[in-house]
Amino acid sequence: MEKCVFNDKLDKLCLALGFFDCMHLGHIAIIKKAKEVAKENGYKNAIFTFNSDEDKAYGKQIFSFGERKNIYESCGVEEIIAYEFNEQTKNTLPEDFLSELTTKFNVKAFVCGSDYKFGKNAQGDVALLKDFCKKNGVKLFVVDDVYYDKIKVSSTRVKELITSGRIDEANKLTAYPYFVTGEVIRGRGEGHLFGFPTANVSKSDEKIYPSNGVYGCYVTVDGVRYKAVTNVGNKPTFSDETTTIEPFLLDFSGDIYGKQIKIEFIKKLRDIQKFESPEKLKEAIYRDGKWEE
Repeated sequence: MEKCVFNDKLDKLCLALGFFDCMHLGHIAIIKKAKEVAKENGYKNAIFTFNSDEDKAYGKQIFSFGERKNIYESCGVEEIIAYEFNEQTKNTLPEDFLSELTTKFNVKAFVCGSDYKFGKNAQGDVALLKDFCKKNGVKLFVVDDVYYDKIKVSSTRVKELITSGRIDEANKLTAYPYFVTGEVIRGRGEGHLFGFPTANVSKSDEKIYPSNGVYGCYVTVDGVRYKAVTNVGNKPTFSDETTTIEPFLLDFSGDIYGKQIKIEFIKKLRDIQKFESPEKLKEAIYRDGKWEE
């Protein structure tokens, strides 16, 4: 199996198993347990994941692998073991997968959710994992599902909320607000008409995005966080059908082109509208800019 390990001197690990594509409340519970077990036994806590941004098994992702790596580290994960999801890993038998992990990385304990599946055709489950751990002297800790408003927290649920524009609801289920990172590219140049900069960020084919609309956001530029209004979709006032992500930074001045920025989505403010003039659009953006959490 191809692997991407950020420290090849791994020893005595408590390894959390899963895909961990967004670090929702269920993922957090698993990571928390792994950290507790590691601390109690003198192990390092680690996470297993796949480093693909998109694959046939999981589809488009909430966060890119680079974004997820930063989230893992901020959650206190000490080591990351990331495999490519390819034909080889896809066809690895469950027992072989576990044997490789315990042998190559000296795994002393596993932590997973109660519905964890792994190996070829998802043949591996918690029952198989329990049997393997018992035979090989590896500790196993299974974390119960987490529910919010009586609904099981899952990546599928988070994706549904994001893609339907219900960002505020999605954010209640995750460790961090949904965000997009990227380099600011030049757009049509209408920003000067408004008196504040716009920051066009191109969309990736591998990542999911909120439905078209206008959102209350925070944009981080050079380590400074600014309140912003972000348009996701087209720009009918300018007869522009191009779909982009375009934050308006009301309290920022200076050249933003070429900079790497982070856009945190907090709530949807309204649908996209066509205004009779750029001035009317500017007035609407200023009104939108008064949004509160």
